[in-house]
Amino acid sequence: SNGPVYISIDKDVLNPASAATNWDQGSLSLWELEKLLAVILQKEQVVGIDICGECSTTLNLFEEKRETVMDSQANKELLRFIRSSSGLQ
Repeated sequence: SNGPVYISIDKDVLNPASAATNWDQGSLSLWELEKLLAVILQKEQVVGIDICGECSTTLNLFEEKRETVMDSQANKELLRFIRSSSGLQ
């Protein structure tokens, strides 16, 4: 380890099945991101993690609700994974 590590997760790296964004989106699945995080959490002294990349609001309320639910589910899954894989609270 080279010292303390802070992880910032931007959900735009995730594929459209894992999170909703309204800009260019990546191709990682939530599972692939979790596997990458597991390696970092095991090998590094992680002092904090943030998750960003919420979908900005639209004028289409149905789409906005669907996107909000999808992003909320991704946030909850990432939080669950981080808590179970590290000492971070």
